[in-house]
Amino acid sequence: MNLFITCKPGYEKTLTRKISLYNFITKNSGKGWILVKSTSESQNCPLTLCFAEIIFHNPIKITAPSSNDFASKLVDYFLESIQKKIIISSLPFYFGSVNNEKLISLAKTIKK
Repeated sequence: MNLFITCKPGYEKTLTRKISLYNFITKNSGKGWILVKSTSESQNCPLTLCFAEIIFHNPIKITAPSSNDFASKLVDYFLESIQKKIIISSLPFYFGSVNNEKLISLAKTIKK
């Protein structure tokens, strides 16, 4: 299992040490995020982690040459992933990015 975990900038090393206690190894990290992989097939993610803000299970990477193409691919992925699910209430909406000026600008453009 892969996890993409966001945190406040500067807490990446602390979060990496904490998640390693649960048999996860860090594959990559940046300012405000870490990407970790489980060392066991049956490994479960802890429900709460000190310093973690958001934990994404088995993240995917979506790339596109423009903001509009990115938004289109994101919507397509979302609609495909909920195709066989029954939704009985409203869904929460979160749209953000890590602490990177280019990504923040892109997120603000798409959010509009």
